[in-house]
Amino acid sequence: MAQLPYMPLWVAEFLADTQKLDDRASWAYIAICMDYWLNGEPPRDDDAELARIARQPLSVWRRIRPTVERFFDCDENGFVSWRHGRVEAELIKAKAKSEKRAEAGRAGGQASRARARGSPPPAQANAGAIAPRLLKQSESESESKSIGRLDSVPRARSDGDDLVDRLVAAAGGNVVNGSTGIEVVRPILDLQAMGCDLELDILPAIKETVPKLDAPLRTWGARFVRDAVLAKQAARLRGRGGGAAAKTDPYAKDEAMWGGWWKRWTASGYWHADWGARPDCLGCRIPQHLRDQWGGGAKT
Repeated sequence: MAQLPYMPLWVAEFLADTQKLDDRASWAYIAICMDYWLNGEPPRDDDAELARIARQPLSVWRRIRPTVERFFDCDENGFVSWRHGRVEAELIKAKAKSEKRAEAGRAGGQASRARARGSPPPAQANAGAIAPRLLKQSESESESKSIGRLDSVPRARSDGDDLVDRLVAAAGGNVVNGSTGIEVVRPILDLQAMGCDLELDILPAIKETVPKLDAPLRTWGARFVRDAVLAKQAARLRGRGGGAAAKTDPYAKDEAMWGGWWKRWTASGYWHADWGARPDCLGCRIPQHLRDQWGGGAKT
């Protein structure tokens, strides 16, 4: 795709969104948007690549990432996709305008060549073919409107809707309503599969953290939400005292899965934000005995 000439910047909205960010986070946000604009698509979810785009050291990027990623949309699983609704909408408008101008230029060139040859311009020569296309387009629009009316019928509420309502209430409403990351509760279900209790761990952790955020939450899969829930679960299990449940490692994972992540870390230095703290940082969830057993470190 040819690069577009400029990226529109809605100054008032940008300043309002970023007024509580520090200089590095603000620049990282706008730099990712500019890279998105130049390439016509979101960047890959790779910390090394994102750090280069943001022009920050990798360690700094990993520190500011939780703040920056809240401005971007999420995929169907509730994890950040680096898709940005406003940038995407402006790209569509700019591409449509560019294509319209190109079409007008081609039409003008055809008319000039036709006049030079003394033949009728393409607009007159193709008049008979345009009418059927307009008729077909009209039928298509009529069908589309009919489908739109069918789609507007309210759907029945599901258990997932009730869960979203409870999560939003716990968050004090400090969420981006209607965003994919809020409507999709897959990350919450994953936490429950890890033994986290909705009433005792998940809702209290969200209630303690999300209402305090400077910017509305975009996804339940945010790393700090996951860490807060797991910390709440660990504290609850420790509070039981001495029993078997208290000795259960809430971060335990299948060894084969951890092994796959470890191999990727040692081969390329890549570590997904959802996996928690990296192996070279405090708080890594991989059991120490496995790290000692596997050895090695990330390539730099």
